[in-house]
Amino acid sequence: MRVSTLLNGFAFAATTVAQSSTGQACPANSVSRFEPCICPYGTDFQYSTTWAILGVSAKDFSTYTSSFYDIAWQGVTNLTRNGPDKTVGATRTYQAPTSVGTLTFTEKLDSFQTLPDGSYIARFSQFNVPLEYGTGNGTFSGYWITFDAEYTAEYETALKWDIYACFTGTPFNFGVVHVNALNALLKVMDTAGLVKGNTTGPYYVQTF
Repeated sequence: MRVSTLLNGFAFAATTVAQSSTGQACPANSVSRFEPCICPYGTDFQYSTTWAILGVSAKDFSTYTSSFYDIAWQGVTNLTRNGPDKTVGATRTYQAPTSVGTLTFTEKLDSFQTLPDGSYIARFSQFNVPLEYGTGNGTFSGYWITFDAEYTAEYETALKWDIYACFTGTPFNFGVVHVNALNALLKVMDTAGLVKGNTTGPYYVQTF
């Protein structure tokens, strides 16, 4: 069952070790398979995972988060859309205020799977590689993300938000960004009367 996979992933996150090597960039499927990957020469490897048990129904959570294009809940501004929503190969370009400057990212949807109970998995990756930090002290040199939300009870959704990244210069604090986005979303959903269960987390671990 995917619940078991998610829980195993939570345990895995606590023991992940960073990799830094020469070779090819991390493949997209390494995110879901929890395999170490190799970054291109001159770049470093980073792994971050954020997880939580959310006191909301999977269907409500999906309504707020599953669109590849409607991403204001993450605190970013979507600029362009290319292709039908939730369709493999779709790309989005958006601006995000970050600790390394306000940057313009382009991402490609690599896979999207959903179930009638509201569970879904989205995998997407950086398309505009490399992307220089606004502060000039590094680059995003490729990242691969899995966002996995699973129904576990009527008002309980298990979430795991993984990212493998290759970078130069200063590592980026993905974990804080993801936790802040989830906490802000939970406040919105609570105001809408949709938080009806108990929430644990969100928490994160990452390699720097």
